[in-house]
Amino acid sequence: FPDDSIMGEEGGRQSGTSGRSWHVDPLDGTTNFVHGLPLFGTSIGLVAAGRPVLGVVTAPVLGWTFHSAGAGAFLNDQPIHTSGVDELGRALLVTGFPYLRNDKHDNLPDFTAFMRASQGVRRLGSAALDLCFVACGWLDGFWERHIKSWDLVAGAAIVLGAGGQVSDPDGGPFVAETGSILASNGRLQPAMLEQLVATRARRCESPG
Repeated sequence: FPDDSIMGEEGGRQSGTSGRSWHVDPLDGTTNFVHGLPLFGTSIGLVAAGRPVLGVVTAPVLGWTFHSAGAGAFLNDQPIHTSGVDELGRALLVTGFPYLRNDKHDNLPDFTAFMRASQGVRRLGSAALDLCFVACGWLDGFWERHIKSWDLVAGAAIVLGAGGQVSDPDGGPFVAETGSILASNGRLQPAMLEQLVATRARRCESPG
């Protein structure tokens, strides 16, 4: 596919004219990898017509490969599905924190709000795997605002293939290049979106 675009963390960008773009992260979860924590992997995703349509994420130490090409989602070739949790108070969520640690990129207000509203929030260190775990139904929802497209596209495609939903955290459509995402089993999407919008509104109203 020589006319496809490529967005890679290590390889930079290659422009194309086909309307398709590949988003590639050779190592998602670098800090985990450096410390010997096996929650890291390789992520390859495809966007076509603005929508994630294909994703493969592999966690080599764990022996797990997740994939979807639109018709279902799979872990080691076994079908996976998002959870049936439909109340935020019973949900187990996951998020991440940006490397840029400043007020503009701070995830702590959202984290605190969801800790109070849900059963719990995890921080596992790999957005690609976080999304796959939502697709498996092990976790019920994921959000993050300041991340790269190559961390998100493959996992987003897998969540969609597993019956979940992805969007922008402010309610618009998911656009990979913004680095912002809200992903869930679908049932929790409205409640999570309401919480994120409310938290952002309170931040905007705060002095300073």
